[in-house]
Amino acid sequence: MKKIILFIFFLFVSIASVCLGQDYIIPNADYNEQTPSPPSIKGKIKSVASNKLVVETKIGKINKHRIVTIKLNAKTRMFTVYGGRVDPKELVAGQRVRIWYTVKNPITKPPIAAAIMLASTDPKDDWPK
Repeated sequence: MKKIILFIFFLFVSIASVCLGQDYIIPNADYNEQTPSPPSIKGKIKSVASNKLVVETKIGKINKHRIVTIKLNAKTRMFTVYGGRVDPKELVAGQRVRIWYTVKNPITKPPIAAAIMLASTDPKDDWPK
């Protein structure tokens, strides 16, 4: 009886993790087996500090902006839209970014970045058309 209960429990956990895992897909630098989820935020870096970014993002289609602080950690992946990896020392104000949080709806403040995609390491560059 215990074996059947354990089997059902692990089956349920496996199915739940598969269902939940496909809901939010974070991109990789060079190859994505699945289409990534839309970024959590997109905008322009306002400032860079040790283990955090301040990003200015537009709110909807109106001309309002909001400032968001994002935490970085050792697992945060950074790369350009073309796939080249970016070192944290290359992050500077003015760069255009798309950021995916570690979870779809973070409850921690500031949210933690899982992946940061840059249009370019040059702040003058915009996203490719």
